[in-house]
Amino acid sequence: TPVFYGGYSSQGMGGASRLLHRFEMTSILPQRPAPRLRPILYNSWEATEFAVDEKGQMALAEKAARIGVERFVMDDGWFGARNNDHAGLGDWTVNPVKFPHGLKPLIDKVHGLGMEFGLWVEPEMVNPDSNLYRAHPDWVMNFPTRPRSEGRNQLVLNLARRDVRDYVLKSLDDLLSKNDIQFLKWDYNRNWSEPGWPEMDPERQPEIYVTYIQNLYAIMAELRRRHPKLEIEDCAGGAGRVDLGIMGLTDQVWASDNTDPFDRLSIQDGFTHAYAPGVMMDWVSDSPNWVNNRVTSLDYRFLSAMQGALGIGANLNKWGEGEFASAARMVAAYK
Repeated sequence: TPVFYGGYSSQGMGGASRLLHRFEMTSILPQRPAPRLRPILYNSWEATEFAVDEKGQMALAEKAARIGVERFVMDDGWFGARNNDHAGLGDWTVNPVKFPHGLKPLIDKVHGLGMEFGLWVEPEMVNPDSNLYRAHPDWVMNFPTRPRSEGRNQLVLNLARRDVRDYVLKSLDDLLSKNDIQFLKWDYNRNWSEPGWPEMDPERQPEIYVTYIQNLYAIMAELRRRHPKLEIEDCAGGAGRVDLGIMGLTDQVWASDNTDPFDRLSIQDGFTHAYAPGVMMDWVSDSPNWVNNRVTSLDYRFLSAMQGALGIGANLNKWGEGEFASAARMVAAYK
């Protein structure tokens, strides 16, 4: 039976909203011995997309440190044969061409600059062009009589299967055990299709909907148990999976892929009716914005993003000295 939460406030919508915020912060979100504010985050995606490598990420980390960033996150492109979105998902090993010495030199560099290190993952998905899929094509959701529909060139692993659950847990545990990683941006970029489980009796196949989520939660809980300092951001092609269930295992959530600062004002307002501002990641991204080509000032982009947990996703490689100075001033004001 799904868990249901209810509440009452005599203070109208605002009172009900604040009641929800307090409940989430004290009873839903992972509790730590020493609670802290969300670290100011930089994410590499807009600067490099899939073209990540050791030298480029080190240079980007130096620029992020200049403006007061506290957590540096390397996004997609660091693993397997991942040079675009057509290959590599499922193969959670470091790309030896991009990182010939593994991740340690980059992580050490980031830590030496006074920042935490984080990494992007999408562990519930697989590309047909991957070692994992070639070895285990039966591991994806499927109906044997139907084509397997791809979304973003990927298929959904059947996490309801014990062997798939164990593989995902081991892959991420190995990654975290071998590298000093404090943060995972856990992404999920397509919806289900063909949600079949051929190995199960027909009358039990609908169990996939519940068992999948139970195993997802179990993986996150076990990773947190084994790595107590780990923090996780919930992301799903935007805010496709924001709810009080996943928030019990994640420290922050991604509110929308739309990072236009004007659009974000209404997105963030709506989001915070139900969810605490402290878990809402808001990015300062590039101008013109990729969503609508709107041109906005850097200060305006910061002021919009400072309404929640501040993140920066802009391409720092294109910034001049004036932009670095303005960003450092705004970050200092936010702190």
